[in-house]
Amino acid sequence: MKRLLAVAALALVALAGWLWWSSDRRRIDRRLDALVAACEKSGPDSALALLGKTQTILEAFAADMLVRAEPYGGSFRDARELAGMIHRYRAGSSRIEVAATDRELVVRANRTAEMSAVFRVAGEGRGGSGIETFRARLLWVEDDGVWRIREVEIVERLESSGLFF
Repeated sequence: MKRLLAVAALALVALAGWLWWSSDRRRIDRRLDALVAACEKSGPDSALALLGKTQTILEAFAADMLVRAEPYGGSFRDARELAGMIHRYRAGSSRIEVAATDRELVVRANRTAEMSAVFRVAGEGRGGSGIETFRARLLWVEDDGVWRIREVEIVERLESSGLFF
């Protein structure tokens, strides 16, 4: 009987671990962590590395994406424009550090989710070093089993040195 209870308890722990590991909340957090890591830079990029990082970042977005960055002067829906922006910032920077904190996430039954987070971007470029901190709202959609960002809205600029934007 003790062995049966131990096996049942172990099975419950394994099931709980699997449910947590494969949960939508954890999958979205992992996607955002991968996006943050792809945005970071610690030295010069080769052309191939720049292309790879750009592709990784673009894959995080849905085909019908919308980026609204009104505090920084605009909005766009075009992946090519996003790719161009990534190239400009990476080419003009020798170091980029990104952190996404204060995350709040609501996952909905219709395979969408809404996240609020504070992003801190610090780096060094031709003009010196600087920091940008802003609060953003991200709308996620599950697309063929993969969570992608459909919409990003920069809600509030919290700190700005003017280096990146």
